[in-house]
Amino acid sequence: MKRRVFRRKSLSCQSNKISVLVLLFTGILARYALGQIVIDNPDKPKNKNAGRTVMLEEVMRIKDDGEKIIFTNPRNLSLSEDGSIFFMDSSYLYKFSKDGQFIFKALKQGQGPRECELTGPYFFMGNRIRVQVWIPPKVMDYDMDGRYIKEIKTRNITGPFWFLRYIDGKIYGIRDEIHFSKDLIHKEGLIESPYRFYEISEDFKKLKKIYDFPVRHYIKRARWYRRDMIAATAYDYFLFIVHTAEYKIVKFDLHRSRIERIFKRKYKRKKIPSEEIEEDVYDPELRGLRPPSAEYYFDIFHIQIFRESLWVITSTSKDNDTKRLVDVFDMEGIYIDSFYLQFPLNNETHWVGNSILSDDGFIFIPEQNQDGFVSIGKYRIKDNF
Repeated sequence: MKRRVFRRKSLSCQSNKISVLVLLFTGILARYALGQIVIDNPDKPKNKNAGRTVMLEEVMRIKDDGEKIIFTNPRNLSLSEDGSIFFMDSSYLYKFSKDGQFIFKALKQGQGPRECELTGPYFFMGNRIRVQVWIPPKVMDYDMDGRYIKEIKTRNITGPFWFLRYIDGKIYGIRDEIHFSKDLIHKEGLIESPYRFYEISEDFKKLKKIYDFPVRHYIKRARWYRRDMIAATAYDYFLFIVHTAEYKIVKFDLHRSRIERIFKRKYKRKKIPSEEIEEDVYDPELRGLRPPSAEYYFDIFHIQIFRESLWVITSTSKDNDTKRLVDVFDMEGIYIDSFYLQFPLNNETHWVGNSILSDDGFIFIPEQNQDGFVSIGKYRIKDNF
């Protein structure tokens, strides 16, 4: 791609050009860099009513039965066209109807046929649900009612894919390559390693590398701890991804296999309280690894599509974390709105980073109450978007 060359003209001509740009981008600076559009949004969005509080009204709650179905960490929430909700919990795939009725619990523990021990994500492909399994390496296919169809062994494609999606007739996946990088895992310190973006053949026999998104890990004695946020969602033939600790979103063009634009906004980072830093450093799940403490939370916790806009759930909260700041961008990366999402004052922990939006104005949020019971709340978003 040829670079644009701007030749110096008169001062008045330059001023006119600057004025046109200001009007065109409404105060937002956009620039071309190596074929990518970079948009630096201001700290305030366009909407004059930005910063308002948006209430949530509970309309339904999905609960376990305490015996055969027990929720611990509902994640990877998805909605089908009929409004049914799918999600993973432990190593099981669940489906509930749009009215919250249990439909099925799929996947069986073990290493034999129709069994799995450690699963990756799942995705919809036509009228099939495909589950990628790390141990043993295979892909298991189910119909939309949870009936087993078949499985494909994938000896050449191992490891957990963090992201899998069927888009525009192709399967795309993102995998953390640190699992397969012997040179990296024997280093020490803060190391940058790729989350690699692939196109995957339908039979899961071939991988085609598309792009590497660099992510930092703290590594010591062949153990590691991720130091950057990873979040992604897809819209049309674009992938939106966050792969840094700071406020930056990448829009990736799947047709051209390149970054189409990067957009940011001025953002005041949120410091981690000292008591939380201690909990983080001595987290038993780190198995003795003691990474240096981080000073700030990740700026972005979650991204998802709502109708034709991108919602960014940020680290900013207020009123004892009962309100969470959500930024809204259009599909071109322009900062158009923001609001505080008001959670119900029911003393529950709201895992908004695992939430999902429906285009008819509802949000599904996994939650845990004071007694440790986990459920999924369905809420109406009371605002005129």
